[in-house]
Amino acid sequence: MLEDIFFRILSRIKRIQKTSEFDRKLLKVSKFTNIQSARDLVIKYPNEPRASLLLAERLFKNHEEKFLDELQTYNIKRKKYLKNSRLDEEDFEFIKPNIFCGALGVYFHLFVFINSMKIGLKTNKKIYCMMERNKFTNKYFSKFFDDKLIKFFYKKRDTIQFIEKEKNLFNPIGFCQPLDNFCYNTPFTYNILLNTLIKNEKNFSYFSIPDRDKQLGKDTLEKLGIPNNAWYVTCHIREPGWSGEDFENSNQMIRNADPKTYYKAFKFIREVGGYVIRVGNNYMKKLDKIENVIDYAHSDFKSEFMDVFLGATSKFSIVTSSGYSSIPATFGVPILHTNQLPTSAVFQCNLQDLYLPKLISKNQKILSIDDTYIPNYTTLTDDSSFKKFGLSFTNNTDDEILQATKEMFRMVFENRNYDDENSEIKKQISNNFKKHKLRCRTNFSPYFIKKHYKRSINEN
Repeated sequence: MLEDIFFRILSRIKRIQKTSEFDRKLLKVSKFTNIQSARDLVIKYPNEPRASLLLAERLFKNHEEKFLDELQTYNIKRKKYLKNSRLDEEDFEFIKPNIFCGALGVYFHLFVFINSMKIGLKTNKKIYCMMERNKFTNKYFSKFFDDKLIKFFYKKRDTIQFIEKEKNLFNPIGFCQPLDNFCYNTPFTYNILLNTLIKNEKNFSYFSIPDRDKQLGKDTLEKLGIPNNAWYVTCHIREPGWSGEDFENSNQMIRNADPKTYYKAFKFIREVGGYVIRVGNNYMKKLDKIENVIDYAHSDFKSEFMDVFLGATSKFSIVTSSGYSSIPATFGVPILHTNQLPTSAVFQCNLQDLYLPKLISKNQKILSIDDTYIPNYTTLTDDSSFKKFGLSFTNNTDDEILQATKEMFRMVFENRNYDDENSEIKKQISNNFKKHKLRCRTNFSPYFIKKHYKRSINEN
């Protein structure tokens, strides 16, 4: 105890000693929200990559496409700074502990970062994380990143030596991914990574549940009422409740949905012989009693292990724009992405996934694909940003979710492919992002395309 206190005091002293004039300016400017203060910092410290990173963050929050250009500037400055300071000779870099103790979805950012190193988009280095007293969001999920992938440091006496290096060698992967030749946010990076893997005829390095843990999962499934060898689908429907959010104060309704609109899809899965396991937390509304539907989120068997096991072993997963999707995504499980916003999610889907977005309207008119999927709209990540642009959104109907679930079922069980129905949509979206060398690979629900976008596609 006394030793821990000693090293914490020593760490504070060293941080003060190592704090430069720029560090103090950066801390001060970080408290502001306007773009100009960040621009002034870049002008005063033109060689400081962290100044450009702050400017990129400000541009993103102000919904300016220029944030993508500033990220490239940041990456160039970062590489030059590391070379001049010889920090590029180190065989390690850092990630912040909030990757593991924040929202579950940030785990996916790290998965993309690691796979980018494995395919050669970033120089392969050890990744250090100064966890110290921070608590894992899901300790079991975190273990898949441990040992060979991440080295965690839990004691102050072990982290003190890295105080100066950490601030310059950290990777801000919660916001962007600084790779060898480019730097984008995670959805864009994922798309480039996916295209690189396809070109090289390779696949993601997915996780898998260890054999030693499978029996525990099977035993728990039996307790949940799922017969041995039965197939099941996991479903996560985001609702207000996360981090103090409720229906009155929520600024994230763009990501939320009504569970009742999924009941038709649940009943279809039951009719074709499957089970639905609703995952999540007990702040969610309880589901109505439906045969073959397990409200695991409110069960006595909920655990960090089962959260992962269920997402990793389901036939496919039905999700909204929520962090839970990081589990099936990292285990290679096909995903039906429903009620999707922000629009950047269109670049975060695999070939085995299906995409069902929310509709975006302006002046009560539904926007076409060409007008919806544009770079600056990818920065609209909350309700207030939509209002700022005079936009509104419409949730998926129960029939749209049902039909998309049927289409997903055919993809998984009948090897159905929807590339032909999506060829024109993919061309339009890819063309809007060709400056950033993105190529849309996402297949939209054919039913949704025919219902809402057929006319705009024909016009193009």
